[in-house]
Amino acid sequence: MRVLLGFRLMGVKIAEKSRRSNLERKCHRHTGLLCGVHSFIDEIYTKQNEIESKYSHWQQQNEENRSKLKQRVEWCQFLDDKYKIVYEIDSLQQEIDKRKRTIPQTYKEALNRTETIHEINRLYDSCERAVRRFHTTAEIMIEQKHPEHEQVEHEIKDIENKLSTIYISIGNYRQHVDKTTTYYKLIDEIERWHQESSQLLIHIGTEIMHCQTEYDAKQLLDQVSIAIDQGKEYEQEKMKYISTLAVDIFGSDEGQHRIKYVTARNIELINAFIKVHQDISVVQRNFEHRQDYIKESISINKQLPVFVKPMKDTTINEGTRFTFECIIDGNEPINVTWLKDQIIISSLTHDIQYERGLATLTLVDVQKEDSAYYTCRASNNSGTVESSAYLIVKVGTSLINVDNKYQHYHAPTFIEPLRSQDASIDSTVVFECIVYGEPTPHVIWEHDGIEICKGYSLSDLTSKHQLYRLILQHVKLSDCGEYACKATNLSGEATSVADLHIYSNQQQQQYGK
Repeated sequence: MRVLLGFRLMGVKIAEKSRRSNLERKCHRHTGLLCGVHSFIDEIYTKQNEIESKYSHWQQQNEENRSKLKQRVEWCQFLDDKYKIVYEIDSLQQEIDKRKRTIPQTYKEALNRTETIHEINRLYDSCERAVRRFHTTAEIMIEQKHPEHEQVEHEIKDIENKLSTIYISIGNYRQHVDKTTTYYKLIDEIERWHQESSQLLIHIGTEIMHCQTEYDAKQLLDQVSIAIDQGKEYEQEKMKYISTLAVDIFGSDEGQHRIKYVTARNIELINAFIKVHQDISVVQRNFEHRQDYIKESISINKQLPVFVKPMKDTTINEGTRFTFECIIDGNEPINVTWLKDQIIISSLTHDIQYERGLATLTLVDVQKEDSAYYTCRASNNSGTVESSAYLIVKVGTSLINVDNKYQHYHAPTFIEPLRSQDASIDSTVVFECIVYGEPTPHVIWEHDGIEICKGYSLSDLTSKHQLYRLILQHVKLSDCGEYACKATNLSGEATSVADLHIYSNQQQQQYGK
């Protein structure tokens, strides 16, 4: 029993020991498994942190790349806007240059060119608005410290300079158009005056033949005086302005060439009016003398002033002293007034004297502008009379050494120029002119630029003192053209030109009708 009980106890112990051993093995195995799980979890957390760190870094890098890409797009758009503006400005400049090269040829074309200024201004306004938008974009980029902000500042300055340049160019173009319009307006105005003056000369030439009274002659004189004053105004003021405009618009050579004909025509008409004024003055003086005689015979006690010694046309040298003298007879008191081109001369500025019937007007240091039509007007209780004369001041006086002796020389001057004429076939035409010069000028005649020689079958050259005459007999259509008288001496040369128009018998009959 004891042995059996001992075996049983031993068996129990062995079983208990075996159970404990199995339990210990299970515990060890479970403990190892738990340790592996914790290690795996730690590894997962580690990997997750790495992934999150990399993801955060990637996001940051992505944001930086997106920001750089956006800035690059902005910069490209900025440059594209700039190139568009530059293209618009350059196109506008090319349009202005193109229009400057095509200069209008008439007043109507110049007016049409004025209307195009509005289109130019519209294009400039469009450029200016684009530049303002461009400037606003640039300011934003500079404020945000764009990587290219320094270049942005440079580009905006460049655009502003281009806009300023085109603004100045438009202003110059506007001035050019204004000058062109003014030039053609004045040219048209002068040409209208030329046409009206030519018609007036023809009208006055007809009216002179029908003058019946002194009043008729005075009316014609007033018309001629107005025409002369207007012609002098064109010559002294407007022609100078036109010359300046022509040079500014067309350049020196072409500008002078364009106004050459207008200037010559202007001078020709003024000289023609002066000649007509002289002719009418002679007619008027004849009426005055006749009126004086009539009134003198009617009433001796009521006598008008009479010019016992009237004024005379005189030619003097520039820089000399000259005195007009008139001897006047009539019932005193006689009031004497002097006039220059129908404008009263003041005794405050000129030496004017009247004593015992002698009236004088003294000019000291006579100059070219003193050339004029002078009148001495005498009046008393019975009425008013006048005596008039031309004073011609010769310029170009010089001292020339000839054979070791200094002599006064005068360049040739046409006191009475040639006058254009109309004639019928087989008639006789006479061209006359008066030339002053010291020594006596050598004179030649030309027809359409070709010198006419003595012995030419249709002409005869004669000269007497300073009156030169060209006679064309039995003229034909081939004699039409431009005739010129050229006078030359040691001091210079002068030329007077006139046209000859010849009509056939059929044309003459048509004009007669």
